[in-house]
Amino acid sequence: MPVLPGTGLFNARPSKNRYRLHMIFESIKKFQDRIKDVFGLFGKTCDWKSLTLRGSAKFISKTVDALNLLMRELPETVQLIEENVSDISEGASTRAKVKVPGKRSWCIIGSEDYMDATVSYAAVLAHEAFHCMQYRKCQAGSPNANVPKEFYSGEKAEKEALDYMINVLKKLGAPASEINWYQNEVMKTRWWEKKKS
Repeated sequence: MPVLPGTGLFNARPSKNRYRLHMIFESIKKFQDRIKDVFGLFGKTCDWKSLTLRGSAKFISKTVDALNLLMRELPETVQLIEENVSDISEGASTRAKVKVPGKRSWCIIGSEDYMDATVSYAAVLAHEAFHCMQYRKCQAGSPNANVPKEFYSGEKAEKEALDYMINVLKKLGAPASEINWYQNEVMKTRWWEKKKS
């Protein structure tokens, strides 16, 4: 006889009501994750120069550390970020992504990225800001048109952003093994094809 999850109770067939309740809770969780991704509502808010940081205290602390490192070592990268990004938010997923609705640009950062070493996280912020810049550059040519995805996503766009990221890693003194991995292995994963639209 199967055990009902989380109860230790035996039941040959879970009730329809229990299944419906489970589906409602799953839907609420997915909705919360989407809200968190888009608005960074579940956490604190902090301003850093012209940027708004949204997320847990740990996320904000790590983000401020990465931005301060960039400010000290590569102020031109901070300028790229400030010119193209308005919000940096902690996301529910594990990896980083960009949302560019209207005039605002969000970098939504997952735990795998912001929990990395400060140098690595700073390079991720540079990479995502580069994507926002790609989007804005195309948008400037046709302000009222939709920007085709290949201008800020896909192999060519990812290669350009990755090259920028590698340059940031080198200038910040990242370990050679990390730089080699980005130069020689990352593009082979074709991660952009696995992203949900």
